[in-house]
Formats: sequence, structure tokens, C-alpha cells
Amino acid sequence: MIRRSIATPATPGHDPLRPGGAPSAWITAELTASALSGTVGNVSVTVAVAAIAADLGASIAVTAATVVVLNVAMAFTMPLAGAWSARVGPRNLLIAAGVGLIASSVLLSLAPNLLVLAIARAGQGASLAAVV
Repeated sequence: MIRRSIATPATPGHDPLRPGGAPSAWITAELTASALSGTVGNVSVTVAVAAIAADLGASIAVTAATVVVLNVAMAFTMPLAGAWSARVGPRNLLIAAGVGLIASSVLLSLAPNLLVLAIARAGQGASLAAVV
């Protein structure tokens, strides 16, 4: 039995995200939304650090450190996301990343303290690592 290697070049017009056809509009929309969400979420939160610190009763320095949690989680999760993509397929990985990003964003918006805020930011970073 011959097995195709992941390194085997795909045939022209073949999209591994959607077997047998062109990329789905939903996949394109999800990738775009995730990329924009990550960029906007990573940059815009720095503007709100003082307000978040006041709202949660924490120092600005500690609150600013939670901003970095997304980047650290993303850096550590990227290699794992690549390995998982090879194992389960890129489509399943993108679906899981989209669900994870939504769940962590909801948790982030409801965070009652800095620990939950940091956990939610780590969830966003791990989800965004799968998209990048």
C-alpha cells in the first residue's frame, strides 16, 4: 500500500481544506475573521489596560503583563498546532481554532479577575496559533 507523504505536492486545483473542491467561503471568512480578531485584540487591548486595571482593581503593570500572555501562548502552541494539523487535517484544526477563539473571547469579556483574564488571553493565543 502506498501512503502519500505530507510533503507530497498537491495537485493543481486541489485544496486540502475542502477535499475535491475550491476553498469554502466559510473557511475563507473564518480565517479572515480570526486573523483580524487576533490583530485587533492584540493591539487594541493595550489602549484599555488602564481601564481594565481600574475595573479589576489591579496595578497597570500586572494588567499589562496579561497582554503578553496571548503572544507567549501563541509562540508555544504554534508547533503543536502544526503537528495537530498534520494528524487531524487542517479543516478540523481551523474549526477547533474558531470554536476556541469564540469561547476564550467570551470568557475574556466576562473575566471577573486577572487570573481568568490571563487564562482567556492564553486561550486566544492558542487558538490564533492554529490559524497562523
